[in-house]
Amino acid sequence: MTKLLVAVLTSGKPEKLARCLKSVNSNSSPHERIVIINTTDNEYISQATQISFDHGFPVRVTESNGTPGRGKNSVLEHFLSTDADWLMQIDGDDYISDGCISRLHYEIEQKTR
Repeated sequence: MTKLLVAVLTSGKPEKLARCLKSVNSNSSPHERIVIINTTDNEYISQATQISFDHGFPVRVTESNGTPGRGKNSVLEHFLSTDADWLMQIDGDDYISDGCISRLHYEIEQKTR
């Protein structure tokens, strides 16, 4: 089966991060998941780490350089260090609908047969 990594990139808004992680967990298809925290704000790092752990997500902290590209590059660097075949990146203030990951798995399997 295709291995999918769902990476959540966040640097603010802890109340929205919890909603995002809940939406990823509500999807039943198998997928690896991680939260990439991209900020130098120690208070937010602490909050986001606790929220992530509460939802069963491992965490990787990267240091922001003030541009969105650094966070996205951190996600790609992490993806390349895994054995995942596909990457789905979500911003921490977004969320996905139920069944989204299942549908993505289905589409990938159909295209790779």
